[in-house]
Amino acid sequence: CQMSETIPVSNTDHEAACRETFEVAKHFGALSDQVIGEAEGMPFGDGSLDRCATMMSSYPRSVGWGWFGPEYYIKGTSNTGINWVMMLTSSQKTASEPSDKNVDGKLKQELFGYSITIGTDFRNAYSGENKGPDYSDKKIQAAAMLDTVAYYRRSNKDLGVFSKNLIDQVLPIYKSSFRFDGDVKSFAESNKEIRWVQMSFKDGPTWCISIGVGDDLTAGTEATLDEGMDVTGLPGGTVELAGLGKPIESRSATHKFGDYVVGACK
Repeated sequence: CQMSETIPVSNTDHEAACRETFEVAKHFGALSDQVIGEAEGMPFGDGSLDRCATMMSSYPRSVGWGWFGPEYYIKGTSNTGINWVMMLTSSQKTASEPSDKNVDGKLKQELFGYSITIGTDFRNAYSGENKGPDYSDKKIQAAAMLDTVAYYRRSNKDLGVFSKNLIDQVLPIYKSSFRFDGDVKSFAESNKEIRWVQMSFKDGPTWCISIGVGDDLTAGTEATLDEGMDVTGLPGGTVELAGLGKPIESRSATHKFGDYVVGACK
């Protein structure tokens, strides 16, 4: 297979990326496309551009040091009879080099890009349903919030991991990126540090979720390759959506990042 990437840019243009990809796909003999939730896909044609652009703007997937967009597939057969599959995905990363500093308390500039991967298809690697996480699951929604916090902490260390300045910029990004239709807000301690986030689910419960006590953000285990989430950008070390922990009785109980109290923060 072969992979090609765009140069990083400051803004996304999903439709333009889809059009460029289609020009390549048509050259090889595109027959169908496939989006998340489909097992077989649809014929490649007039509706494919809308399907592609919509898929590109759907929920991102965290890899700790960045986010990838959902995978959009095009399948076809070349004029020599070779079955092939092409995957288009987007990427989002924050520059984290030591020379980069936060300016005026703002998050660092996000950089975006797209990649195309194309290879022969023997009806095994890309068969079956194109699945994504079930974001209707409240625990998945909460874990996505925790992944978002961990990601921006990793790349904006100058702001301080418990600063209101950081967390209050991150939560609206989470709410928008993951289409969270409930209420999410920070809860300040007496020293003005943010160590808890209150999530109120629409037509559902309210949880007060810990975003860490300190040592748990830097402690590594064998499962996390001995690295803390200040390095991995994922609370589960190398696994996305693994940050939600266990329910606890109150905020004063022993806890760590991701543990939660059923009810409002108080």
